[in-house]
Amino acid sequence: MLKKKFRILLVEDRKEQRKILCDFLISEGYDATGAENGETAIKAFLKGRFDLVILDSLLSGIELFNII
Repeated sequence: MLKKKFRILLVEDRKEQRKILCDFLISEGYDATGAENGETAIKAFLKGRFDLVILDSLLSGIELFNII
């Protein structure tokens, strides 16, 4: 039986925090993609099919809450 690998987009502006979280998600069997800002997140989101987006609520730059 094939098990679906959930795809997660993690939006976090702090590089070290983003890496730690992505590495953890990958170690748990998820397909995790990191984005460092709103612009990168939107581009990744439009390119890929993600099952879940984890969004840094204090992200600076583009107001993602107005777009979603």
